[in-house]
Amino acid sequence: MDHDVIGRILEEVGGLDKADVAGSLCSCEIDCAPSGFSKDRFHIIPDIDPGDCPRVVFIDGGNAEIFSSPDFCVHFIRIFHTVYRGNRRVSCSADGFYVLCQAQRTGEMTGAKDRDSIVFSVKMYPSGVNSLTDSFFTEVFEFNPLDSSLLEANSRMTISRVPGMVRRIAELSTALLLASKAGKGDSIIMDGDFCTRTVYEKKLVEALARFAETGLSIAGLSKTSDLLTSSGRSVTKFLSAAAPAGAWYYSPAAQRQGAVVSFAKLNPKSDYVFKLETLAATRPEDVLPLLSANSTDAVFIGYPYGLIEADRFARVSNREKEILRTMFMAKAGKGWGSMAGAERSMDAHSILDRI
Repeated sequence: MDHDVIGRILEEVGGLDKADVAGSLCSCEIDCAPSGFSKDRFHIIPDIDPGDCPRVVFIDGGNAEIFSSPDFCVHFIRIFHTVYRGNRRVSCSADGFYVLCQAQRTGEMTGAKDRDSIVFSVKMYPSGVNSLTDSFFTEVFEFNPLDSSLLEANSRMTISRVPGMVRRIAELSTALLLASKAGKGDSIIMDGDFCTRTVYEKKLVEALARFAETGLSIAGLSKTSDLLTSSGRSVTKFLSAAAPAGAWYYSPAAQRQGAVVSFAKLNPKSDYVFKLETLAATRPEDVLPLLSANSTDAVFIGYPYGLIEADRFARVSNREKEILRTMFMAKAGKGWGSMAGAERSMDAHSILDRI
């Protein structure tokens, strides 16, 4: 009976709740150097008067697919940033643009070189831009679908993944532009981490690191983390069980590409532990009191409201996506038929899902 099977599964899962043995954190990661666990690396996050806080810039991005086929796709991308001083918003701004990704032939297609003859190229079209400059939109982005760092289960990267990478490049570009205008003591907090998969991301992270050496604090906070301990358990779950009471952080947990990986519980009333990456000379203690002071809103207690706001206004809703798609259909007129024909090679699964 399924009840017996379910019972055995629950018993097995229940065994995972047993205390983990002390070992390395953030193990089994390609680009992460783990560190051994020590309770001495737990620190209490001190309270700070919001009125004494310097400026903190929060950045996030969102994108939505308008059209997709195996050889080209169109997405709309929005990057939003909001500036807080304490718990008071000082300013906010958004940049929107369309991305056209196309599979294109490069060089001569002869013999063994056939495998290397296709690249995914990107063209960007601004639509309501406030921060990103013309130099960003004229940048040439090309991605090799057979690049080993971009492969999907040893298969070539699909073109539908490219807009997500362009969005991340745009987020980092926005951070770099804002860093150039920020003052000493200010902080820039990005959604996510500083893991790089492309040369474009690496170049931008290296440029941000140079700003972080001048007194500007730069960090990334991840909403989720699937990092494991050396015994195969969740790092966040393990640290939660071993942590002191109150708001705390554990650092260093690992090193990644010039960034220090830490974990933090930003509010004593929160049930969530987040991964924090601080770049270059930025220390966790430089930004965590500011983030903790901004993490008191009941809508998601323990998570910075600045990032909640950035996520909300960067997100491209399904309704907005459908409006944009309708605009494309109306503009294409009779030409939409050939585009829809290309799209049908991708949507058979969605038809079965509706049956």
